[in-house]
Amino acid sequence: MQRPQKFGTASSYGKKYALGNLFLIDDTQDSDAINKIEKEIKVKLPKLLINTPQYKNALEGMQKGKTINDIKKVYTLTKEIEKQLLNFKIN
Repeated sequence: MQRPQKFGTASSYGKKYALGNLFLIDDTQDSDAINKIEKEIKVKLPKLLINTPQYKNALEGMQKGKTINDIKKVYTLTKEIEKQLLNFKIN
């Protein structure tokens, strides 16, 4: 991209978002911001460890009908623990 094109692109982008925010006419979110938030949420989830009260609660939840996705909303799972939880659900 040549220098004039870069300035034109930046100017158009800036105007679009400035006017959109000023008049509240553009309610779309920036996909980069959404991805950043999702990554931050994943980082903050505690890791589920074997032989802990949390692991026991996860097993009990699986017995009561919770899915692996329900557990993943609360904890970060290793592949090994995920496999154990899924095998436990089957048995």
